Formats: sequence, C-alpha cells, structure tokens
Amino acid sequence: MLKKEANDVFLVDVIGECTAMSDKIDTSTNGTPNYKVMFELEDLNKNTISGTVWGKYAEQMSEYKKKGIQGRPIIILQFAKIKISRDQVSLCNSLFATKIFINEDISELNDYKESITDGDASRSLGITHLSSQNSHSIGDEFMKMSEHKQLDEIPDTNKECFCATVATIVGFEKDTNWYYNSCKSCNKKVDYEGGGRYWCIKCDSHVKSAPPRYKVTVSVEDDSGSASFVMFDREVFQAIQISTMDLKDKLLKDGKGDSFPEELEMLLERKCLFRIQISKYNLDQDWDKFTVVRLSDDEDLIKRFLDVNEVAQVR
Repeated sequence: MLKKEANDVFLVDVIGECTAMSDKIDTSTNGTPNYKVMFELEDLNKNTISGTVWGKYAEQMSEYKKKGIQGRPIIILQFAKIKISRDQVSLCNSLFATKIFINEDISELNDYKESITDGDASRSLGITHLSSQNSHSIGDEFMKMSEHKQLDEIPDTNKECFCATVATIVGFEKDTNWYYNSCKSCNKKVDYEGGGRYWCIKCDSHVKSAPPRYKVTVSVEDDSGSASFVMFDREVFQAIQISTMDLKDKLLKDGKGDSFPEELEMLLERKCLFRIQISKYNLDQDWDKFTVVRLSDDEDLIKRFLDVNEVAQVR
C-alpha cells in the first residue's frame, strides 16, 4: 500500500520478521529527550531491509525487546517512510502517520506466521542485537570499515581484522558437508544424539529440531593468487536464492541424499566483492580458510572498490 505525503515522499505498509534490533539509543540534544531504535526486517523471500524509528515508536519497539520473548517477532509498519541514501533503501517512521504492530493477534500477522510455519524451518531463529555502530551502509563495510587486500596479501596479515577483496569463485571443497544442523537460538552447530534430539554446546541444552544452514567452502582466485573462503547461510542464499531446507528436501526427493547439490554450481565464475574476517583462530592455528561476513556482486560497487585500490581486474 502506498500513500503520498508532501514533497513526493511515499508512505508504505511493510510486514516481515524482525531479524535484528538495537537497544534504545539516546539521541537527546540540548535537554530535549529523543531516542531511536534500529532494526532489520526479512520477508518470505529472505529479502532484508533496515530501518530506524524515533520517539514514541522507538519506545514501543524497545519495550517489546525488554520482554525477552523468544523467537523473531512479526512486525507491520503501517505508513512507514522510504529513504534512499547512497543507493541504500531503508525505512523510518513518519512523524504522525506511522503505526507499528508487533506480534499482535490480527489477521495479517497470523497469516504471515502460518506462511513461515509452512515454509523454511531455518526461519525460527533468535533475534540479533544491533549496536549503534551498525548504522552504516553495506558500501561502507567494504570501502571504509575493512582493510583492502589482494588474495596473496591475506595470509601475511598478522592481526585480527576484516578485509575486503575482489575475487572470482572457481571451485568448491567437496570433502566436507555443504550444510550443518543448527541451534534455533544461537545458530551454532549442534550434535545429534539420536531419537530426534540434538545437543547445543553453546546453549548447554537439548534442541528438539535443528534446521540446516549453509556452510560452503569455496575456492576463489584473483590475479595475485588463490584462497579458501567459507560462506554461511545469509551469503549463500543471497547468491542463489534457494534456502538450505528447500535444497536439502529437493535432494532427498530426488534420491540424492546429502550429495553435493548441483544448484550450488550457480556460484561458479561469480566475481564478487568479499568482506572476510581474519579471526584469532586463523592466526593462532595458522588456519587458511577465512569466513565471509558480507558479499556483493554489485558491479558499480566492485568497480568503485577496484578504482580506489588501483587493483588489476580479476580473471
């Protein structure tokens, strides 16, 4: 639903799962109280959008978060503003028109919950905490918040950090499984105990169901060399638009069990901008597989990154 406000600003109705939310952030100035809450919503197709609400709307979302209710709430933002900044689309509240409904017993929310229940089980996860430092664009994560490196420079890094690099996916490590069974609360790998029961070491508790999540190790190359990157659920889904549960179910239906899915080959020959983490484990154990924490195949962003770094085009 669209509603036109003054100055060609459109208000929209948005519904989705809240996958992340910040605490209430104090933005008061000159003795005038004001607060904001940042959040991320995910729709049924796993598209995500970030947003910020202010004032009484921030109070409303903050009060819900304080309740500590398990699982991701379904939220409707009625008459929310669309903002476009640096090619990034986000939401915010209108001064007076916006209404927010959080997990309320209304038909739109109930229908949405049924759609999730009937779909991908990996959606039943916990809500991620956002800090005030998360208020930046995806472009900033690559351009300003990461060390820029070519692949041959990454193994020589001697400190914990995030690195950004452009490379092409050329292969897979197929001797390890392409997914893992995860804890709904923390997303960490769980151990199967038999009888339909799993054990999560991090949560120190039994888990009745453990939805699969992607963990795909890819080989990447640029003109300087090669490396191994580990891609998890968000980044793999972003690239191939097939959920882990749907792909696993398809293999079972086709009688292929846990064999490596052909669908993942859509990743091959994809030139992407990767943001990877060089962790304490990488340094202490001399571990040469690096976790991908953000991925983009946006041609303009890749070109801007390469131009800034005067790096030769890959492949």
